Amino acid sequence: MLKIKPLNEWVLIRRDEISESSGGIVLPDQGPGREEVWYTGIVLAVGPGRVDDKGKLLHEMAVKEGQRVIYLNAYVERLYKYGFGKDFDGLVLAKIQDVIAECDKPMNSRIL
Repeated sequence: MLKIKPLNEWVLIRRDEISESSGGIVLPDQGPGREEVWYTGIVLAVGPGRVDDKGKLLHEMAVKEGQRVIYLNAYVERLYKYGFGKDFDGLVLAKIQDVIAECDKPMNSRIL
């Protein structure tokens, strides 16, 4: 199996799968007013952080492997979408700027 190790400020996340809320309302990922959709997931791997031109570490990463985080879906790269295969379905690469918080349970902005 292919191993993925993020570089620089990238984070590899396994997206939490949530089908519906207790109220049963699920909103679509896209549409008017839905530009920034957020999800939760478990951090699988992190890059070292921001480095300068000489490779010196400037900023360490604010997340660690195993943390559940909330991230914006607007700019993530879904690996399955780019032909990595079904083993990578649910995996995303996100910039650390798109990881906005730590959380304790799965949820997303599509669920009311």
